[in-house]
Amino acid sequence: MIPAEPSKLLSQRPRGEIRKLLARNGWAIAGASVATVVVGLGAYFIGRTDGADSLAAVLAALSVAVVWVALAAPALAASGKGSTDALLRGATVADASAMMLIILWLLSPHVTIVAAAKIYCTLAAVALAGTAAVCLGRSPAGRFALAVVAAGVLVAALGSPFWCGGLAQAAGPETGPTVIALAVYANPFYSITSAVAEAAGSVGFVWHRWNMMYEIVPDDFIAPPVPWYASMVIYGALAGVLAAGSLLRRR
Repeated sequence: MIPAEPSKLLSQRPRGEIRKLLARNGWAIAGASVATVVVGLGAYFIGRTDGADSLAAVLAALSVAVVWVALAAPALAASGKGSTDALLRGATVADASAMMLIILWLLSPHVTIVAAAKIYCTLAAVALAGTAAVCLGRSPAGRFALAVVAAGVLVAALGSPFWCGGLAQAAGPETGPTVIALAVYANPFYSITSAVAEAAGSVGFVWHRWNMMYEIVPDDFIAPPVPWYASMVIYGALAGVLAAGSLLRRR
């Protein structure tokens, strides 16, 4: 039997690793992709069926989508075998949202292709931050624990309209506006709605002052408008710091 040439063996090794990677993650990636699209579009169609206008249905879909990314990306990443699996699985959640955004672009005038690209950048940054946090874990139990922490922090940031008013009032008139500003910039949904507002030609849109949310946040403090790229920068930088920490821990 003639042995294979070394060059052929080297070329076959990466292919074998890719096959193993796909075998471990294929079903998880497919399931997460389908679920991401169904969850976001389901919220849109439920809103439209219930009589909501196009803007309200779009905001409902985007709010559900960002919560889904915050919860699903860390959980899916933690279920992987290692850092490569975690990155592949976590990124899948954000990448699948791109398909949902394209469909929303086709369905609603409130989502332009430029707005969809901006919203995707926010969702990708959130997913990467949650995934990078999970990669800090050295054991399966540690990764799942970090997934719970990452998802909890992200959901708390998304829920800032429900708790930032009380903190701002407790902080007083001088510090209160700073608390509100920090809560607004830490909330990815504000960046998402800014992208929608720019597409609609309404710069400075503050979503909790929309009639549906008006009574949730006290009117004592005015939340500043947030640029669409705020969450992309914040959570992208956070993902970079966490990824660097993960690499340092493995040395």
